Amino acid sequence: MFKNIKANLAVYISLASLLVVGVVYFSLHASYERLTTRQSIAFIKFDLSNIRDQILTHTLRTLGFILAILAFIGFVLLFIFEKNLFGPLARLKRMASTLTQSKKADLTQRLESKRLDEVGSTAHFFNLFIQKLQDIIKISKTILSSNMATSGAIEEATKTLKSTESNEDQIIKTMRSLSHDVDLNATTTLQLLQLATDKIKKADASMLTFSQSISQHVQLALDAAKNQDSIAKEAKELTHSAAEIKNVLSIIEEIANQTNLLALNAAIEAARAGEHGRGFAVVADEVRNLASKTQKSLAEITSMVNVITQSIGDIGLKIQNMALESEDLSKQTSELNTHIKAVQDDLSISNKTAGEAISSNEQIGRQIKEMATATQNLVDMFSQIKQQRLNLEKNIQEMLEHNSHLNQEFSKFEV
Repeated sequence: MFKNIKANLAVYISLASLLVVGVVYFSLHASYERLTTRQSIAFIKFDLSNIRDQILTHTLRTLGFILAILAFIGFVLLFIFEKNLFGPLARLKRMASTLTQSKKADLTQRLESKRLDEVGSTAHFFNLFIQKLQDIIKISKTILSSNMATSGAIEEATKTLKSTESNEDQIIKTMRSLSHDVDLNATTTLQLLQLATDKIKKADASMLTFSQSISQHVQLALDAAKNQDSIAKEAKELTHSAAEIKNVLSIIEEIANQTNLLALNAAIEAARAGEHGRGFAVVADEVRNLASKTQKSLAEITSMVNVITQSIGDIGLKIQNMALESEDLSKQTSELNTHIKAVQDDLSISNKTAGEAISSNEQIGRQIKEMATATQNLVDMFSQIKQQRLNLEKNIQEMLEHNSHLNQEFSKFEV
């Protein structure tokens, strides 16, 4: 483009020179014609050929002088345009070509122009544009470096979370298994307590029947002696029932201990979960408190069962003594009735305690179901976290790819 401008400018200067030469030539030629006419009219006798040669020589000298002046003016104009117009434009073209076509654009270069004309203003604003572009690239590189570092840190964090995925799955499976086992044990315990309660009720009814029979048949001591073997067997059954109650209470105590341990583990896991496990920690504390109350109640029940067992043993012993001392049956009837009433009272207390134990166990069952629900919610939450982690890994990978592409593009600029 600049070469075409130079060529056009040279053509224009040449045409202007030729135009000036033509004007001068025709002016001189007209002067010569007028002079010739005047000489002819005045009948001046000169040698026309000599005059014509002189005029032609003078004309050629004048034209040569004019051409030399025009050529000098043209060269001066070309020098001025080259220095003030074509040079800056050529540098602008080279810089633009460097920025657009080279593999690495150097944004540290600037156009030098000390003039305040249009070319100087253009160079100044172009330099301002390059400076702003350089600042933007610098800031972008800094932000890109920070983004790449942040992306790397997030990627490491996602890898760490992914490494704990197997542990999370194992914990979830363990919690499900424990919840199922505790629920099953609680159901079994409730059934055993119900069975023990039924047996206690039956024993209470039997003792009531026995007391009434003793009161109504004091005079039939001999007949009562014959039935002492049956009564002794019933006493043994009661002792066996009391032993079964102890076994049931031992199972309940073991379940309470397991529930307490499970609640403690749940509280620890809730503490590890942080803010998301706060509600689960409250449930775990309630379950642990309930287990503690159950253990306390079991201690009381065990003590009462021991008393019952001891009482039943005493009854058996007394029944055996009655068999040996049938003659003293009437005298000992009052004392026996007294002991029977005590046993009935103990059985009533045991029945009441067993009912309370059933209620407590039902409450434990409800708590266990709530714990199972909370466990399922925790499982769902872990599943959502896992899905979010997968989405995060995908987004981080895309971000890293974009950052790498931006880094490659920014590396093409020298700032």
